[in-house]
Formats: sequence, C-alpha cells, structure tokens
Amino acid sequence: MRSRAFAELAPKTLLTRKQLQTLINEPQLPELKPTAEMAAQLRVFDYPDYFPFAPGIALIKAPGHTAGSQMVYVALQSGKELLLAGDVAWHMDGVRLNTGKDAPWIKEPPELMAAELDWLNGLSVTEKNLSIVISHDEEQRREYIAKGVLGDGFE
Repeated sequence: MRSRAFAELAPKTLLTRKQLQTLINEPQLPELKPTAEMAAQLRVFDYPDYFPFAPGIALIKAPGHTAGSQMVYVALQSGKELLLAGDVAWHMDGVRLNTGKDAPWIKEPPELMAAELDWLNGLSVTEKNLSIVISHDEEQRREYIAKGVLGDGFE
C-alpha cells in the first residue's frame, strides 16, 4: 500500500470486499492499512466460491488464513496445473499431516484451516497432474524448480 507506484498499480489491483475489509480493519502490519482515499482507488469485486478470472486461471475462496484469502488455480498450455495455495501451511507436510502452523500469534479458525488442509491433501493424492504450491515451503520451491514446475525468478 505504500509503494511509490500505488497510483499506477491501484487501478490494476483486484481485491474482494473481505480482503479490503481485512486490510482496513485488521491489517497484519500497520503499514498495510490503506487510507480511505487509497481504498477508493482499488477495484473491489465479490464472487461465490470460485471465479473464472482469465483463460486457464480461477480464483478459489480460502478464508481460513485470513478473511478474504484465496487460492489461485492455473492451467498452463503445457498441460501442467498449479494450485497456488498461499499461506494455508508453511510446508507441504502441514497439508499431508493436516497440522496447522506452530505459531500462537497467528489466529486462524481451526475448523476452516482443517477443511482447507483436508481438501488440499485429497487433491495431492488424487490429482497427479496438479502441483500444489505452498508459499513458504523453500524445500518444495527448490524441488519444483529442479523439476521444471516453477521457474527461478521473474522474466
């Protein structure tokens, strides 16, 4: 929210109403809280459980980590499929074992997190063409780069 390019980025930014409310009312970091003027520049939209965002891309509501959290499904032209699962766990083992984060300062509804972890674990077993990407799993990131599932950086 404090980027020097905010005015340029704001019209290109899509947030759900829940995401914006979370940023305004319960920002994880104070510097993330937008002013009323900033919030008015952002594009806000809502959708039910899934939203076909663009060809090969769908948004999936995943409100366990924070209100408004979502996952992003991507079907690549190569036939590979990715599910960008964000902060649902810190490591893929958390998905496999259905264990939450060992961090008492993070307040996540246990029933929502358990349901998301169950769902992801089921997908990891049944959907062999799908790579579930956990944001903070460095071991998984290195493995996916070695296998060509992910690139190493931006181009």
